[in-house]
Amino acid sequence: MDTKRPLESVTILAVSQYGAGPLSTQLLSDLGAQVIKIESPLDSGDVGRRVPPLFTDQNNSLFFEAHNRASKSVALRLDVPKGQDIFRSLAAKADAVFHNLRGDAAERLGLTYSHLKDINEGLCCLALTGYGRKGEDANLPGYDYLFQGKAGWMSLTGSPDSYPIKSGLSLVDISAGMIAALAMVSGILRARESKIGGDIDVSLYDTALSSLGYIGTWSMSQGWISERLPHSMHPTVVPFQEFPTKDGHIVVACVKEKFFRILATQMGLEELIDRFPSMADRYTHRIEVTTILQQRFQEESTSYWLEQLHGKIPIEPVNTVAEALQDGEVPRQRGLLVEYEHPVLGRVKTLGAPIHGWWEAPPPKRAPLFAEHTEEVLQTSLRLSHEEIRELEKDGVIALLNKEGGQA
Repeated sequence: MDTKRPLESVTILAVSQYGAGPLSTQLLSDLGAQVIKIESPLDSGDVGRRVPPLFTDQNNSLFFEAHNRASKSVALRLDVPKGQDIFRSLAAKADAVFHNLRGDAAERLGLTYSHLKDINEGLCCLALTGYGRKGEDANLPGYDYLFQGKAGWMSLTGSPDSYPIKSGLSLVDISAGMIAALAMVSGILRARESKIGGDIDVSLYDTALSSLGYIGTWSMSQGWISERLPHSMHPTVVPFQEFPTKDGHIVVACVKEKFFRILATQMGLEELIDRFPSMADRYTHRIEVTTILQQRFQEESTSYWLEQLHGKIPIEPVNTVAEALQDGEVPRQRGLLVEYEHPVLGRVKTLGAPIHGWWEAPPPKRAPLFAEHTEEVLQTSLRLSHEEIRELEKDGVIALLNKEGGQA
């Protein structure tokens, strides 16, 4: 197996915080990229370091740990000339600059291609923002929950008699982070071929809107009016939904005719095959079909139905998060469940990257302590002496790590 991961030649300067931005660069670091996280000495770094439920007075939290694995922390002020000089020197040797700042902050801090192309013409400068870099909403703060509402997601989620509901996960953040990672790799590949870089614009709102997919196509092309359906039903495929069982819940996805025939036969409901032979028939008689199936599912336990149907049709239980993470050996075998020691948080158990290739994945690395790598990066990348680094610290341009794991 190849011991070199695909992005080991890539260096990214990341001026980002909280969720979507760090998640994006974490995916790239999992693939081998060196991600140098630039954090402000003025506010103790990424706000994600202080998100409950578990955080410490040394700026470490499990929230931060889940989004910043394997990056390096450099505490550097970008709003002062000496800090700008250091950042530009780092950018001169990097492949990309990544940020998730809104409004004109990126311009003021010199993070865009127009500010950096003179020292690195092949640099990719990616902005992951709420509403995009330009337009009347560019200065507005943008968060996952807002876009689940604005882009129509919440109107599709929940039961017919409930209020609109957001997903239990930050799916706009997650999706935008993945899109940004793809955009970053694409930009770096193009820049290496052409020797010319540029700005890349990815936004949470664009991601949320484009993720409407076929629902959006139906709406624009045919005037389709989407509605919330009971039991998280698919809008047109029947049965494709959650069903209550005697002791829990189960999800069935009969997206092919053969699956419905197998389902009806295994449940002792063969008459449904003749009564509703096609997808169109089952869609027209959705309530009748699903009512019959629901009554039958509730007669037996979840484990019974899994034993009868698993491997024959698409079917899975509705697990709690704890149950999902303990679901057999498959997640661990595929490297999704990883754990390591943290000097402040102790034993951390987290989720690895869902990407598997012919390269060998190294042991997982924890997220950095605040300012942990300031001195290392300035020494190795910029050849600054210990005395020069201490002078920068004295001037308040940088922050260094102390022995207790906080700011010196």
